[in-house]
Amino acid sequence: MAYRDYFASDALMFSTPFQDKRLKNKREVLALRFFAAPDEQLAIDTEYLKLHPVFHHQIGQQKFVVLTDKTGANRVYDPGQITLVSYDGIDTVVDAEGTAWRIGEAALTSEQGQSLPSLPYHRAFWFGWLAAYPETRLIK
Repeated sequence: MAYRDYFASDALMFSTPFQDKRLKNKREVLALRFFAAPDEQLAIDTEYLKLHPVFHHQIGQQKFVVLTDKTGANRVYDPGQITLVSYDGIDTVVDAEGTAWRIGEAALTSEQGQSLPSLPYHRAFWFGWLAAYPETRLIK
């Protein structure tokens, strides 16, 4: 693998105009920006999300929920007025009313056919996201 040594260390191939010690340079973050809040960006440490497999938050007017499975993979959805409370780490999440929702690429779908759309997100190295969006809020 051409980049094995690069990924194995926190050293960068090039210099950056900032020093930020909140996370290691190459720590992965789930990075979010929404059309409804163009001046707000959020980065969430992926290790934090592993400890919080159902994570609700909001950027501007956009509510979102991040689901993190047992492998550490994330999906982001617009929960609307639904509060999701438990996730089996595979393909089903349950809301506060006890309704089961099936995980899909485009949406979460309830047993009754209601759907909650997926939202755009990025996985990035912390240093790269911070370089592009220096005003990013970080959750870790």
